[in-house]
Amino acid sequence: MTAVDDTDLLLDTVERFGAKARQRLFAEESPDGDLAAVEPLLADAAALGLLADTEPDTGRWGVWGQHIETDGAATSLDMLRRLGHVCAGLATAIHAQGVAVVLLGGATPPSGIAGDARLAAAFGPPVGIALDARTFGDGLMLRDQVLSGTARFALVPQRADALVLAARTGPATDDTWAVVVVPTDLGGVRLLPTGTRIGLRACGVADVHAEQVRLDDAHVRATGPAAERQLRRAVACDWLGQAAIALGAAEHAVTDATQYALTRIQGGAPIIEHAAVKLLLGKAEHDTAVLADVLRRHAATPVTDLDPTELLRWAADARLAAGEHATRAVTDALQTLGGYGYMDEYGLSKRLRDLTALRAMHGGPDQLLLLRHSLGGAR
Repeated sequence: MTAVDDTDLLLDTVERFGAKARQRLFAEESPDGDLAAVEPLLADAAALGLLADTEPDTGRWGVWGQHIETDGAATSLDMLRRLGHVCAGLATAIHAQGVAVVLLGGATPPSGIAGDARLAAAFGPPVGIALDARTFGDGLMLRDQVLSGTARFALVPQRADALVLAARTGPATDDTWAVVVVPTDLGGVRLLPTGTRIGLRACGVADVHAEQVRLDDAHVRATGPAAERQLRRAVACDWLGQAAIALGAAEHAVTDATQYALTRIQGGAPIIEHAAVKLLLGKAEHDTAVLADVLRRHAATPVTDLDPTELLRWAADARLAAGEHATRAVTDALQTLGGYGYMDEYGLSKRLRDLTALRAMHGGPDQLLLLRHSLGGAR
């Protein structure tokens, strides 16, 4: 079979998994679905090869698996887009595992951590790349093999067997990075859930605290330029994946709103015949098309062939576009349904809450704009 055939089979698997997930999560009406079903669904995703891991024979084609180094990000983005149609939180949990694998950079986990372990990644401040000198009071520090500090808003695929962490090796802005891997039960390391969130409730989010934890050499998987390269790639994949999830959620919202407008009768005609409704749906369709175009920019290029600055620039553009265009598309879709858009049976309010959480996750719009400017002119 050709690579195209393999990709088609993979995406068909994603569609079948998505249909199963939709049935299990939303069999009963509730604001966020049956969250108890998420862990079994993630186990199913792992069995199907949709979760990336460090084993080349099992996790290569998972979201952000090793295929991005040879085939580009297109397949991972397409998988997340389709999963975003179903549940943005579930998609983010699958995405979280892949981001951790990217941050690990293909390195073998230390002894005692299986290659198919469930991983969570944490980097700061606040997204692994300093946007302001004042952010250097946060984040993890590694000095003389001692890890300390806090990294906030780690995405957790429901549970984590190990943590992949980016840590500064000194207090100054020109100090370099290290990538370390530690089991979650290592003494002195705490993974603390952030508590109730407005959206993305199917994905765990936690703060990582380290209190003077002495590490072995085996825990440190990369340092210096190699660690910074892995970190930048992980941040880029994180933003691109969030944008793809947002696109999927927005597209589904627009589809649902269009179907509603076709069947809702007012004044003797379907409301889709009213100009105001056409304008709302037209804007929403335009917004999803703009975001889709941004995500296609370098999707077919292997990430290892992309200039690191261009990769990060593309990712920042995608995340900015997600915050603006996907959020507006869902808002306009919700407005199409009027007051009914807030009812749980339509699911639009959940999608808006999920997108609100994505928009602020790992870098808000102003931070992204500052970074975008620092990366150089428009491309």
